[in-house]
Amino acid sequence: MKREHHGKTHIPEYAVWCHMRQRCLNKNDAAYHNYGGRGISICESWSKFSNFFSDMGRRPSDQHSIDRKDNDGGYCPDNCRWATRLEQSQNRRKFRISGSRGSRGVVINGETKSITQWCVFYGVPRTSVLRRVHQFGWDYHRALTQRAD
Repeated sequence: MKREHHGKTHIPEYAVWCHMRQRCLNKNDAAYHNYGGRGISICESWSKFSNFFSDMGRRPSDQHSIDRKDNDGGYCPDNCRWATRLEQSQNRRKFRISGSRGSRGVVINGETKSITQWCVFYGVPRTSVLRRVHQFGWDYHRALTQRAD
């Protein structure tokens, strides 16, 4: 969907590009301390919107926004993707893989995922899994795969 701004037509990706630049380059932006203030940069080729758009393309949906795969890396084609809120929430600096400090994730059948990712995979509410683990003393595999009767 195109929008009109100051007599020019813009696509939604243009607003994403502008906001990315603001939080990395404008010291007066409220989010600057989390981006430019901690060294998050934008690759030189993305100083032009046309290059950004050529690399990223259109957002798959209105539910997608730009996400850096490596949260400590800058904005560049190899480190950016369009992602949903759920995908982004699992890629935050504060994200704890298993819900407990210091843990590297829940391993089931040799595969490591966060509690949230496993809950989505097994279709079990996260609160149910955490209650089974903390109140009943179950391990994560049992809490994810067995009903509490």
